[in-house]
Amino acid sequence: MRSSKKTRPQARYVGPAPEGSFFGACRPIASPSSACALQVHPQRVIPHIPAWAFVTTRRLVADTYNLLADLPAEISAVVGIARSGLLPAGIIAMERHRPLFAATLEGHVHPVGYGGRMIGQRASLAQTRLVLLVDDTASTGTALDLVRPWVQTAFPGAAIITAAIYCTPQSLSRVDWPGVVYPRPHYLEWNLVNSGVIHEAGLDFDGILCEDCPPKADDDGDAYCRFLETARPKYIPRREPIAAIVTARLEKYRQPTLRWLERWGIECRQLVMGPWKTMAARQKPGAIARWKAGQFARLPLELFVESDPGQAAEICRLAKKPVLCPAAERVFKPLPQSPS
Repeated sequence: MRSSKKTRPQARYVGPAPEGSFFGACRPIASPSSACALQVHPQRVIPHIPAWAFVTTRRLVADTYNLLADLPAEISAVVGIARSGLLPAGIIAMERHRPLFAATLEGHVHPVGYGGRMIGQRASLAQTRLVLLVDDTASTGTALDLVRPWVQTAFPGAAIITAAIYCTPQSLSRVDWPGVVYPRPHYLEWNLVNSGVIHEAGLDFDGILCEDCPPKADDDGDAYCRFLETARPKYIPRREPIAAIVTARLEKYRQPTLRWLERWGIECRQLVMGPWKTMAARQKPGAIARWKAGQFARLPLELFVESDPGQAAEICRLAKKPVLCPAAERVFKPLPQSPS
């Protein structure tokens, strides 16, 4: 058996603009089969997206397919790092008709399944020659390096190559197959409220934590009260308490709002509710955006997550701090101050 140890490629950074690219040098990877000489991280242009971009799950799927077209045809099995790495790994395994495995940060590698069409592949796992280890992002490359020895143990006769759909410039040289270069900070739809930003972010309520109230139920009466109790969740924080929820819901609806949060296991350090006495007063043009901007400006928050694109832009302008809007698929950033 030939050794699977290899030297990682060195990449060259050629600029921070969205049109910028990264290039990696061609290099062969050792394989158990002497007839299989693969080129890892070949001479290819790697797309670049700017820091602060909001990446949707839809884009993750599209960028996975873009990388898939360049991956070696000789891949025998695909391992995704649970949880987020399983989405791109599943796409790659499905399209290449290869077995799929899940690797955990606790040191386990589990078969996820083969599907009815893949049952015959089980007998060939012992002869697996090339395994692709996949994660959704690589900020430093630590997770891939941590999991790699466990994957090697699970496939002792195989060469292991790594892929990450989104890589920072710092992690690029530690990933064999980077999909897109994405400098930090990262804002990812699939783990937005369960990432490190949550401890310094303020969140809108309706349209972020739960669905927006339907217009017919927004009556400040029985229909609205039923909505408060039965609203379907949307983005649910599990990792840690939200720094602050800033909502235009009236103060008189605090108790049903707290009951909904408790029902879905959502904790927050501060719940700031609208100061208006009636819905009519709240609906004056620009009132909500001005009030939210004032709260955002006074609170020790670095980011606000707002459901309405128009309000997001106005809150950013008034508070002079960044506002992320999933509906707009972007982060609104304050304009730089002109020198006086």
